[in-house]
Amino acid sequence: MVGKYLKFESGENELEGVLFEPGDKNNIISIVLHPHPQYGGSMNNNVVDGVCNVLSKNGLGAFKFNCSGVGNSGGRLEGFERAFLDVKNAVKFLKKDYENIGFIGYSWGSYAGLKALIDDNILKFLGGISPPVSLWDYSFLTKESSKQPKVFVIGENDFFCDKNRFIQLFNQIKVEKKAYKILPTDHFYVGYEEEAGKFILEFITQNILK
Repeated sequence: MVGKYLKFESGENELEGVLFEPGDKNNIISIVLHPHPQYGGSMNNNVVDGVCNVLSKNGLGAFKFNCSGVGNSGGRLEGFERAFLDVKNAVKFLKKDYENIGFIGYSWGSYAGLKALIDDNILKFLGGISPPVSLWDYSFLTKESSKQPKVFVIGENDFFCDKNRFIQLFNQIKVEKKAYKILPTDHFYVGYEEEAGKFILEFITQNILK
């Protein structure tokens, strides 16, 4: 599937993104956020592309973008606070044309997006692929006020996302619609990109589109 290259405003910065339009405008469109920019993470990441491909091939929408200072997006890398703003502005941008928006973040992108959007209950779901629970505090996911369904994929051999720590956190998430899958891979998902996307697609189909 070929996406549409575009730009949108985030504060004083102009950010670049690629939009994969849903087959039906009322269908779910998911923001898919890249891993850590300081380690080469961008919207052209293999996991981001794998998830976008699965969603778009199955009639759902996807929107990937580069945060400030990444690729051809304006500005510079300024840590999580700037990324939070970029994520919120990506949602604002999509809301001009779409009502049913979800979020999926990979690695660093999961922290930047999930924390930014944890209180936005208008979103249809929140998703994370390999959230680095071994590096950052994800306890915000357990807030009772956060009502969105939540879905996760982790790797069996992921050194940034300790499996036992993640499962303990997952069990404390206070929503009825939640799920996770463990894939036989490490943090980088080589060969498992679309498997991650297919599990998220299944979750959306069974829990959001009904």
